[in-house]
Amino acid sequence: MTIEHPFNPPTSQARLIVGRNSPALRDALWDLVRTAKQDDPMAPVTVITPSRYASLSLRQELGRVGFVNVRFIQLPVLAELLGGAALAAQGRKPLTGTLRSIALRRVLSQAKGPLAAVHSHPRTQASVKSTFQELRRMDQEALEELQERGGVSGEVVELYRKYRDETTGQWFDADDLITEAAEAVEGHQAAALGDLGTIIFYLPRSVSPAEAALMRALAQQGRCSLVAGITGESQADAPSSLLLETLEPELGPVNVVQAPGSESVLPPGEAYLHFAPTTHEELRWVIRQIVEEAGANGTPFHRMAVLYRVEHPYGTLIRDELTMAGIPVAGPGRDVLAESAVGRTLLGLLDLSGSDFRRDVVMAWLTGCPVRPPTGSTEGFSPSQWDAISRQAGIVGGVQQWLERLDTYEQATMERADKDEAAESISEAQAEARRESARTAGEIRTFIQGLAKALSSPKDGSSWTAFCDWIDSLLKSYLSRPSGPGGGAVGQFDSDLESVTQTLEEIKSADAISPSTTLDDFRQVLTDALQAPQGHLGPTGQGVFISPFATAAGMSFDAIWLVGMIEGGTPPAIRPDPLLPEQPRRAEGQPTRAEQRIAAERYDYLSALATAPRRALSYPVSETSSR
Repeated sequence: MTIEHPFNPPTSQARLIVGRNSPALRDALWDLVRTAKQDDPMAPVTVITPSRYASLSLRQELGRVGFVNVRFIQLPVLAELLGGAALAAQGRKPLTGTLRSIALRRVLSQAKGPLAAVHSHPRTQASVKSTFQELRRMDQEALEELQERGGVSGEVVELYRKYRDETTGQWFDADDLITEAAEAVEGHQAAALGDLGTIIFYLPRSVSPAEAALMRALAQQGRCSLVAGITGESQADAPSSLLLETLEPELGPVNVVQAPGSESVLPPGEAYLHFAPTTHEELRWVIRQIVEEAGANGTPFHRMAVLYRVEHPYGTLIRDELTMAGIPVAGPGRDVLAESAVGRTLLGLLDLSGSDFRRDVVMAWLTGCPVRPPTGSTEGFSPSQWDAISRQAGIVGGVQQWLERLDTYEQATMERADKDEAAESISEAQAEARRESARTAGEIRTFIQGLAKALSSPKDGSSWTAFCDWIDSLLKSYLSRPSGPGGGAVGQFDSDLESVTQTLEEIKSADAISPSTTLDDFRQVLTDALQAPQGHLGPTGQGVFISPFATAAGMSFDAIWLVGMIEGGTPPAIRPDPLLPEQPRRAEGQPTRAEQRIAAERYDYLSALATAPRRALSYPVSETSSR
């Protein structure tokens, strides 16, 4: 579908604006804000942006354009402001990502068709989760048509209906919240509308039916305008075109913003290609370019960005290389709770529970995590010494072997110290050192004995709360908090511990969905919950912005570097959905889901290119890890 509208330049009455992602389109946004404030400079205006980073980028321009009382939020926040109170009054609670995973695992365990044999496989669960998100956007007629086809598709729809039955009454998801917000607006029950003022949707693209309904409800009451960004490619712009057609009856004719270079798919400006031998050399070249850009052109770091599509290795490698070069960075955080000191300690405890206590695994946990020593004090506690003594004792694994061989080692070492000292074959100091090793062996024995007892988990079939309380008590017993004042590493530790505690409280809520679980399921759910990225790299507006292509949409820079432009990686290979058939969509002349994902990749790439007038694309020619 192609956007074909006569050239109607925006006027003061324009409410539906479309144009290439460019500074001209941002100017059109500010013109809408200016129009909303023409009678009252203090009138509230709310801009709905594609991401919090786009909000921050736009907020930085407010000083230049001279507006006040303009807020920038995302669509989920708008829905919460408009519909959250109604859902709270109904006693419904948000269905978080962790709870969705638990509910999905529960319904998958009830599969009796083709999915029954692979229901517990992580890839099956990930695929079904993605398919459920697709089904959430379908109406009942489409769902019934899929179910009637039978086979895998029919079973997936049947499982999806069970999933919705189990999660609808007491819980609400993002679409439920948005639907409630639309109903509140239509029924004139959205009290927050007065504080929000004029609402401007900036750069929406592929919206769900619920999101489109909310936009229509606001448009029908004359409360909103929309600024859509396009790329000039019909396939990439198809979702934007559909959205414009949906809202045109309420918002009036489409007004087109003409920007320099609009006749070309590639945005105007400088662009060049660079290739390097390896990924590391590629990023070192980028660093030299950043330093040169800052020195020669006086470009502040916050007006530069390094963008990527290939998550591995670029997601963390860019940050590490720039940090080592002393260049400040900003953007979405890539660190996950599972890799924090708190997360490693917790997951280490989970791995040891039910294991055979292999010496290398136990010692890897002790030496790599902040484990509280038996005495409670870190003074004199040396995990490396414990490692050496347990090796000397000949321990391989098994709790009983730990206890027996440490006991033998303690007694033999103590006896040898007494005997050799009496024979004057060793000095008094050497004898005392041996006795200290023997006493340490006793401490290790006591520690292992207590650890094995504490790691006795609740029986399979116990509640989620029982498992959460068990692992929480383990953390309190074995996690050692670093000493020192708050802030820095200590502050990060406390923040990570609080996040883990909140995650456990969230998992406890699963008792209302699935009253019982097993240690294996609890371990998998908690491990998955700790994989979510945390926070952000640094204060946006002070460092070089680092993010995937999609996150940069709606932002503005002076110079950008797009790295990892490897064939087969940018964009990645798109595979058909194995659970939903594509033939009906082809028969109806609609793009397949694979084609939609390809179009989204293309849109993200072209939108990233449009964020700056100076652009460089690079790739490594021989780095196998990045292919």
